[in-house]
Amino acid sequence: MKVVVFTGGTASNSLVNCFEALSRDVVKTPNGPAGNSVTHIIPVSDNGGSTSEILRCFGGIALGDLRNRALRLFQDEPLRQFLHHRFDKDSTVALQEWESLIRGDHHLWAELLQEGTVSQRLKLYPMFRELFLKFAAKVEQLDSKFDFSAASVGNILLKSMEMQSGIDAALEQFLQFGGVPPNFSIVPCVIISEHMAGERRPEEYPLPTLQLQLVLANGDVITGQSEISHPADLSSNNTSQLHFSKSNDAHPQLAAAVQQLRYVLDDSGSISPIWPRADPAALQAIESADYIIYSIGSLITSLMPSLIVPEIACAIAKNIHAKKVLLQNGTYDRESYGLDSVSYTMLVNDTLRQAALSCSEDAIPSANSWVDHVIRLQDSEIQIPSKAEPWYSTVTIPSSGSGSGSHFDPDILLETLRSL
Repeated sequence: MKVVVFTGGTASNSLVNCFEALSRDVVKTPNGPAGNSVTHIIPVSDNGGSTSEILRCFGGIALGDLRNRALRLFQDEPLRQFLHHRFDKDSTVALQEWESLIRGDHHLWAELLQEGTVSQRLKLYPMFRELFLKFAAKVEQLDSKFDFSAASVGNILLKSMEMQSGIDAALEQFLQFGGVPPNFSIVPCVIISEHMAGERRPEEYPLPTLQLQLVLANGDVITGQSEISHPADLSSNNTSQLHFSKSNDAHPQLAAAVQQLRYVLDDSGSISPIWPRADPAALQAIESADYIIYSIGSLITSLMPSLIVPEIACAIAKNIHAKKVLLQNGTYDRESYGLDSVSYTMLVNDTLRQAALSCSEDAIPSANSWVDHVIRLQDSEIQIPSKAEPWYSTVTIPSSGSGSGSHFDPDILLETLRSL
């Protein structure tokens, strides 16, 4: 079975094994059983946390969500923990950690190389150190000081790799480090033009940064994924996104309904529209998928950045054989407050329909070509309206946990997906 999952970097991590198990179901073709694969299509627009510092200094695309999902797929737990490590929040202490890491005497190295079978990790040691040293050399050439506060070791490594070979090659090698089978892949939803990828001269940094921009019905415009979902507290006079709260209770609701989500390019503060192309690997996976799953996570900033890409919307519509399944969140957040189950689904479907209108296709897909099934939780805050007659089927399943802690049980979800 070939499964495509549209997802952010964190919320769907608990469902990775469910999607993997679904992919192992056998699909018979005239040429015998089809191969199995899971492709995670992930946005590259998150500008919060330590990613914000990498973007401030180097520009380009955000790698944090790609790194997060990649590490969830790793088969090597000590290596996963090594690359999950974050430096101290204190900038001075964090810099000392970084210097210790590139010298090779940070405690992380000893912990990585002393656990279990280390032959493969011993081979990685010189490679990782070289990549860290190359990143250090780039940092030394910057006009501004790089803040290593709360920096992710995995983000630094992946960024160093991306600056050398581009994101697709970097991701492929990153997954190989963790022993991830080749039929499980992580793909950015969009690619950037060649002049923004690969090796750059020092004076060319920072490159323009890919950002999200949200237009509300009242005319308000919010630029930046983190500002949309987790805005900084203006009362503190701190607009940095290096340290922010992900608690839903910490942020007010959006001031009005969502009118449009779009991509922009931030070139040293100059904002201009951009229409990035879909990653070819994403389109290839969609075209051959047996299941296309819109997974849980922040509706506007985790799911929709992939769905507003015209080529992706058209590819989904043209795959008439795939089961297209929307998993609805069980609780409201800043981005979905006030939606019922039908309006939630219509927002996803209409976003894809609108994106498809921009495709240079002869035939415009039918109005409801993007969602066939909705799976929701029994105790979900997002309720089904009493007189709803949607075009899609809805399955309500028991949740694991309760209240704000309720979530999808992977085993129940797997059986539900199989039954569609």
